[in-house]
Amino acid sequence: MDAFESLWGSAPTAAAFRAHLCALHGLPVDTTALPAPTSIRAFHDCEYHTYRVVQPGMAGAAQVAYCFDRKPSCTSSAAAEEKESKGQHERLALGAVHVTGDASPLRTWQLPHNLQLDHTGRAVIQALGEPERKGGASVAGPASANASSGVWMAWDRLGVQVELCATDWEQPDARIREITLYTPTK
Repeated sequence: MDAFESLWGSAPTAAAFRAHLCALHGLPVDTTALPAPTSIRAFHDCEYHTYRVVQPGMAGAAQVAYCFDRKPSCTSSAAAEEKESKGQHERLALGAVHVTGDASPLRTWQLPHNLQLDHTGRAVIQALGEPERKGGASVAGPASANASSGVWMAWDRLGVQVELCATDWEQPDARIREITLYTPTK
């Protein structure tokens, strides 16, 4: 079982999530004053809690954004609508984790399947096998080279999507831009 398996569906206040944040920041598990998110962005269906990660003595910074889905806290749709109209939000449940930035601060933190942000597309495929899905290849040519998203590969059975710093599939040694983790399909 990887360290993330116990996190899926947990709330930002859950003990498992708090222990995870301690590990992310290199803090003792019994730490009571956890670092606050650098930003919280609320949307209709989810909330993103983003943490900037730096480790003393290491260069660079990484960002880890936790996407908490809004889950109804009651079974009656009328009651849920009433709560929503009063601004009372549903319970939050972790649905995805987005990891970007420099790999150095994350060296002490274990990503699933031994992935690291400094891996190349080739290394990811060697580690995980051929992807189940892929996309993002540019069809517009070099003019779209500055597009905000690159090519991506996904392994739904593992709950992993990797986006590369590449605009086409002819760059096997392109580094990872972002790793997204989510609940694996069984």
